[in-house]
Amino acid sequence: MIKKNNSLLRLVGIVVLFVIVIFISNGIRFRIDLTDEGKYTLTESTKEFLSDINERVYVKVYLEGDMPIGLKRLRSALEDQLVEFKAYAGSGFKFEFIDPSRSRSAQVRQRLYDDLIETGISPINFQQRDSKGSVTQQIVFPGLVMSSGKKSVSVNLLKNNPAFSGDENINNSIELLEYELTYALKMILQDKKPGVGFLTGHSEASEIEIADAKRILSEFYDVRNVSLSNIKSLDDTECIIVADPKGKFSERDKYLLDQYLMSGKSVIWFVDQVDVNTDSLRYTGRTMSLVKDLNLNDMFFNYGVRINPILVQDYRCLQIPVNTAPPGQNAQFLPAPWMYMPLLGSSDNDIVKGLNDVKSAYVSSIDFVGDKNITKEVLLHTSELTRVKRVPDFINLSEIRENPSRNDFSISNVPVAVLLQGNFQSVFKNRVVSDLERSTGVNFVSVSEGRGKMILVADADIIKNEVAMRAQGKSVMPVGYDRFSKKTYGNADFIRSIVNYMCDNNNLTSLKSGELSMRLIDKKELLANRKYWQVINVVVPLLVIVILGVIITLYRKRRYAVKRNR
Repeated sequence: MIKKNNSLLRLVGIVVLFVIVIFISNGIRFRIDLTDEGKYTLTESTKEFLSDINERVYVKVYLEGDMPIGLKRLRSALEDQLVEFKAYAGSGFKFEFIDPSRSRSAQVRQRLYDDLIETGISPINFQQRDSKGSVTQQIVFPGLVMSSGKKSVSVNLLKNNPAFSGDENINNSIELLEYELTYALKMILQDKKPGVGFLTGHSEASEIEIADAKRILSEFYDVRNVSLSNIKSLDDTECIIVADPKGKFSERDKYLLDQYLMSGKSVIWFVDQVDVNTDSLRYTGRTMSLVKDLNLNDMFFNYGVRINPILVQDYRCLQIPVNTAPPGQNAQFLPAPWMYMPLLGSSDNDIVKGLNDVKSAYVSSIDFVGDKNITKEVLLHTSELTRVKRVPDFINLSEIRENPSRNDFSISNVPVAVLLQGNFQSVFKNRVVSDLERSTGVNFVSVSEGRGKMILVADADIIKNEVAMRAQGKSVMPVGYDRFSKKTYGNADFIRSIVNYMCDNNNLTSLKSGELSMRLIDKKELLANRKYWQVINVVVPLLVIVILGVIITLYRKRRYAVKRNR
C-alpha cells in the first residue's frame, strides 16, 4: 500500500514538474543552432532592429500549395525565419501562408493572380504529373506581401539566375531571406523616405527612358529631378543618379558634384564613354562608334577609376533578330548573337549577391588607378570569353555572320560597374576655387567628410527601359526586359540594390554575407553504386530492428528468470 502511494506521489510530482517546465518555457526562448554557418541564427543588428518595433506588422506569404521539392525547402526556411522574427518582434508581428490556387472559383483565383502580379510578385510555372499520369500546369507565387498600417511592400523570394542550377538558386534565395525580410520591414516602418535625385541639365536620358527605374525606386524613396543650376534641389537627398549624360559638364557643375561627394553623400554614374547611333545601325546596317567627351575623365581619374574608350564584345550575349531571307523574298527573321550586348554577371560583393544576369549594350571597360586610400570593388563584369574593339571604328550588322571562334575571346571578367568608397580627395584640391565658391555659395572641402561612396557604371543602357510603340501611344517596358527573347534580366534588382546600399545608414547589406553550405547528393556516385545504397537503406534498418528485438527479448528473459528464482 505504501509502495502504491509512493508511486502515485511520484507520478503526481512528475506531472506537476512537467507543467511547471511548460509554463516557464512559454516565457523563455531557448534554441541551440548546431549548423556550421549559423543557419538558424539572426545577426545581432537584426535582433536589435526587431526588438525596437512597436507597430503591428502582418505578412502574407503566397509560397504555399503543391510545388517542387526545392521550393518546399525555401518555404520551410522562410517559415523558420518568420518564427525567429516573431520571437524578437513580439506578438504584433504576425504571418500566414496562403495558397493562391485554392480559391473558391476560377474567376476569384484569376483575380488574385492578377493582383499579386500587379503588386510585383513574379509567378513561376511548372508541370506536375498526378497519380494517373496526366500532366497539369501549376502556378506558384514565391513571394510575400508585408504590411503595416496603410503601407505595404511586396518581396520576391526566389532568385532565379539562369547561370546557376536550380539547387544553387534555391540556396542563394535562402541565404538572402534575412536581408529581404529586414529591408522590407525597414521600408514600411520608416517615417520619411530618403531622397534620391536624378540629375538633369546635361541631356540625360529622357523621362520615358528611365520611367521604370523611377517607378521601382519610388516605392522606397522620394524620387525627384535635381539640377545643379538650382542647388537647393539637392537638399534632403542622400544620393544623386546621373543617367546617360550626353552634354559636357562645366567646371562649376563638376565642383558642385565634387563637393556633394565630399559632404558624405553618394553619387551613381551611368555613363556611355562611346557613342553608338543605334538608329543608323538599325536602318542602314552600319554606324560609326565615336568617343564621347563629357569633361569628366579628370574627375574619375582623381577618384581612382578610368573608363576606357573601347567597346567590349562578349561571347555570352543577347540575341537580336536578323533577316536571313535572300534579297527579293519575304523577310524571315531569326535570332542571332550580338556580341555588343553582353550579359553581365555579378561579383561576390554583398551588394549584388545572387543577382540575375544584367542586360547591357555597347559597354566600355573600367580600370582602377590612382588613390590607394579608396576601396575599389567590382560589381558587374563580363564573362570569361571577352574581347575589346578600339574606337573610332565602324560597327556592321554583317558581323553577325562572321561566327568567330571562342579562342578569339581571350579576356576574362572585364569590370563594367565598380564601387568606390573611402575618404575621397577633391578633384579641386590644390586649385584656386575662390570664384567657384563665390558663384555657387558652397564652401570648399578638400577631403570627404566620413566615408564617401560612388558607383560608376560604364553603360547607360543598364538603367534605361525600352519603349514600345502601340496603337494607344508609347508604352514603357520593364527595365531589363528583352522584347525579342521575352526575358526580364536583373537590371531592376541591380538598380534597387545599389541605391539601397548608397542610402543605407543601417548597413543592412551586411546581412547578405552569410553563406549556406550546399549538402547535395552526388548523383554520379549514387548511380554508380545504386545496388549498394539500396541494400544499405533497406536491409540495414531491418537488421538493426531485429538485433534490438533479440537483445530486448534476451534481457527480459534473463531479468524475469532471476525474479522467479527468488
